[in-house]
Amino acid sequence: MRTESEIDVLVLGGAGVHTIVYPPHRCGLYGVIAGAYACTVPSTRTDSISRTELLARAAELSP
Repeated sequence: MRTESEIDVLVLGGAGVHTIVYPPHRCGLYGVIAGAYACTVPSTRTDSISRTELLARAAELSP
């Protein structure tokens, strides 16, 4: 079960990238990567994935 914070990251990760005019499937991928990254951050602090790291991880997963 996902927490509200994880869902927010998934939704906002995809929505934020979508404003740069990427196709929906690409936005979904970015949202999943951002959400997975957020799940690795301890609950005692906050952190977000950088755009450079997000794009690099997406490139690794893209055919």
